[in-house]
Amino acid sequence: MQPEFIEISKKCKVKLTFTDKKITSYGGLSVIAKLFEKLGFQAAIEQAVPFIEVSPNGTGVFAKVLRFGLTVLVGGKRFSHSSFLGDSMEIFEELFSMKRIPQSITALTRFFERFEHWGQVEYMAEALWTFTANHLIPFKKIKEDFIGFDSSVLTRYGDQQGTAKGYNPKKPGRPSHHPICAFLTKGDFILNLWNRPGNVQSRHNIIDFAKQTFARIQERIKVLGVLADSGFYDVIFFEFLENIGMPYIIAAVTSPAIQREIAKISEWRKVTSGIHAASFMFQHQDEKWLKPRRYVVIRKDHDVRPEALGKQLELFGTPDDMKYRYSTYITSLVAEDWPEEKVWEQYKKRAGDENIFREIKYDFAFEGFVLEGFWATEAAMLLKVLFYNLIQFFRSEILKDKDQQSTLHTIRHKILIIPAILGKNGSRLLLRLGIQNEKKKLKIRNMFTEIEAYFLAPQTP
Repeated sequence: MQPEFIEISKKCKVKLTFTDKKITSYGGLSVIAKLFEKLGFQAAIEQAVPFIEVSPNGTGVFAKVLRFGLTVLVGGKRFSHSSFLGDSMEIFEELFSMKRIPQSITALTRFFERFEHWGQVEYMAEALWTFTANHLIPFKKIKEDFIGFDSSVLTRYGDQQGTAKGYNPKKPGRPSHHPICAFLTKGDFILNLWNRPGNVQSRHNIIDFAKQTFARIQERIKVLGVLADSGFYDVIFFEFLENIGMPYIIAAVTSPAIQREIAKISEWRKVTSGIHAASFMFQHQDEKWLKPRRYVVIRKDHDVRPEALGKQLELFGTPDDMKYRYSTYITSLVAEDWPEEKVWEQYKKRAGDENIFREIKYDFAFEGFVLEGFWATEAAMLLKVLFYNLIQFFRSEILKDKDQQSTLHTIRHKILIIPAILGKNGSRLLLRLGIQNEKKKLKIRNMFTEIEAYFLAPQTP
């Protein structure tokens, strides 16, 4: 049968036709397949999922998690985006050594809907953490770090379980979920995640969440302290941290009482041009506050630094004070070892936690793949966190130099999106990547070499 040729235009010499050959836009996922094989990823997932498939026609739990994860990695944000992988699923079945990967969207949604209660999600969360801690986070290299706590509002557009109207700065009045996360501040890994209803405060259940997080990393690294924003400004939390000997730097709520104390400061120490620092001891007039605590204040001159962020002394400041922006922190760290500017510099590293939240929201579809069940949605969140940690491991341990700073969006376009065709060389299957640039060919070769070398080399003692 003669192939069909379609004219593109009168001036164009190229004709259009069709091919049945197995082609994909994502040949770079072969690098991820190599990484999965070396990590023993399939076995880890099969052990982590708290149920098994008994149907002889089922594809297995790993095949579903794989389809979900690949959809996230190529930019999908909802279950219908699994079509982004294209028609040539056989390529991915060969790359990841799978008999069959599910094609239908309902296969994925039914899988997640089997997470019906807390116990199932908690079982998977702990199993995924064990894998992450043992294989992805280089604790022996990190050695010591601060732990960051943060929360995020995820807007919802239905009546899914756990959605409620609460604080939602971008979509006021819309229901949401309000998950909380824990991070390694220097290592850029996610340590823990709980989903929560949308009407809870940032600090809701923070003590139980912190206990679980600390238990996960005890004896793995030295925890230098806790960093958190003003959503976690709560004396009960401060006392908990003090009782276990955990230092902290937490952004203070600039209440009228705090503004009054700042307005009293007469001596400011210059840190650099346009920035001065001071500190004071303060105890709120609340029966829960049993002692005064140290507050660090950073004053930024808006005339000298127009980009400076912070609060104004709207209640007690003089007209001259209006040119200043203030950032205030409560800390258990003593002044002798931690002068004001050192506290401020350490807290600023918390921006990395916010960048992680930004990346998992926009690159890992943290706000997407919403299901009707609360626990089903949390199960999907946990897997997205796992894939984030996988990519962070790939960045920090396999990629080199400036590529280590690449977001998933950049990795997707530089590495994953490579046209490829599956064919044969004799009896051997061969995936041919459509790369003409010799430097890029070398980079892809080196990634496979680096993965092999990493798992052959003795790890840092």
